[in-house]
Amino acid sequence: MKLFLILAAFLCLSPLHSDLINNRAGAFVTWWDADDLDDGIGIGAKIDYRLLGILFAEGRTGYVNFEDGNAIPFEGSLNLKMPLPLTPYVGFGYGYYLIEDSGLDSGGGTFIQLGATLELFGAGIFADLRFLDLEENPLDGSSFHVGVSWKF
Repeated sequence: MKLFLILAAFLCLSPLHSDLINNRAGAFVTWWDADDLDDGIGIGAKIDYRLLGILFAEGRTGYVNFEDGNAIPFEGSLNLKMPLPLTPYVGFGYGYYLIEDSGLDSGGGTFIQLGATLELFGAGIFADLRFLDLEENPLDGSSFHVGVSWKF
């Protein structure tokens, strides 16, 4: 039992473990170009979880302020990431967008994303562009995200 606990602690604390797993958490700033609302700016957080090989699951949430109201996105995607120091990725996902204060309805829809992460010593800088196709939602359009991330 002691050996198991020592091994588990080593795996949890080892930098080699984070290189093998490559899970990441991050924070970002976002700019939205919505078709039916004025442009918006906001903040958010994300988490990436490696499923296998180059396939990652990603979850995001945030808060975006538009002149006509506010939006709270809840998004999930599957991404393909190439294991390079400058990591390009492409993904497809679904999101639900809660709209406040504008008299417009909340709703969901799909998106595709293209992006890249530059990793240095476990920390990273990322940028991505999303193209949103939402079901009868005023947030249709595109969004751009820039942020920092770190391995865990």
